[in-house]
Amino acid sequence: MTEERFNIQQQYREKFYQLPKVFFTNEKYMQLSNDAKIAYALLKDRLELSIKNNWFDDNGDIFFIFTNEKLKAILNCHDGKLTKIKKELSKNNLLEQVRCGQGRPNKLYLMNPEVTKEDVYEIKKQEENIDETCHDTEMRKSHFKNCENRISRNAEIAQQEMRKSHTNDTELNDTDISNTDSSDTNDMNDVREENVEATKPNHPNHTNHLQQQSDEEALKHLELQEMPEDTKRYMNNFSAKEIQIIKSVILKAKRSFNDMYGEVYMLEDMDDELFTVLKRFKGIMVKKQETVEAMQGYLMRSILSELEEMRSTNMRIKNFENSPLNIFKT
Repeated sequence: MTEERFNIQQQYREKFYQLPKVFFTNEKYMQLSNDAKIAYALLKDRLELSIKNNWFDDNGDIFFIFTNEKLKAILNCHDGKLTKIKKELSKNNLLEQVRCGQGRPNKLYLMNPEVTKEDVYEIKKQEENIDETCHDTEMRKSHFKNCENRISRNAEIAQQEMRKSHTNDTELNDTDISNTDSSDTNDMNDVREENVEATKPNHPNHTNHLQQQSDEEALKHLELQEMPEDTKRYMNNFSAKEIQIIKSVILKAKRSFNDMYGEVYMLEDMDDELFTVLKRFKGIMVKKQETVEAMQGYLMRSILSELEEMRSTNMRIKNFENSPLNIFKT
């Protein structure tokens, strides 16, 4: 009998934070970090609390009033991460900060994401086409299996015919039936029930080029693994060799900066700053027609300068929050 009743634990178990689906269809929001997306969901969940606190203006627009310390507690993050999240949401018009002056915290307005006709189409397609996609996948698998069986069967027949006609070794070398690649789905459309085409000769130059491309991408992926999201995405514009040099400079700058102040800043804390520096660095490098290797010194100085500015901003914020002028201090 009790299992038919609504239960308090069950009700709380079914509480979830909501993420807008447009975050995963619109190119503008797909670039957001997962931290920013989750922060948006957490803040959106607190709109009801703002209404209870009468935190809405004359237009009825709902806002939040949180010190950075409170926001860090809500989002479970530190200074650097909070700054990055707020900048990221603001840049994408998902968060508006209104200064209140006189030592009071800013009013934070959460903004509705933009939804285009294309987003409506994509979201609807995702919601309606799941079963169809699965069906298509099964059909493709079935078609592939049938083609594979036909090739195997026809290859067997062809080999038997060749053995009967006593074809010599020289002739066999010209048409290497036994090495037909039945795993290449791109060739399936050319298969005929009544005929098995001989495999075409390899093109070593083309194959080598593809292999070099594959190796280059693998090296880039390996080097970029530990880089934060925005920095990683931009560094992908460089070659694998250039990435190795840039990564080495970034790690040296980070170590030098942390040693200088006896603090621990992670790469994730520096993501915005590194992204900004690398964009500027790329532009200057192209303008001067210099190599990454030749401009390592400039890159190191630029990173350290940007990190100094980041730390200075964080210190000013922290000092204000601890100041007696901060009447909203918790």
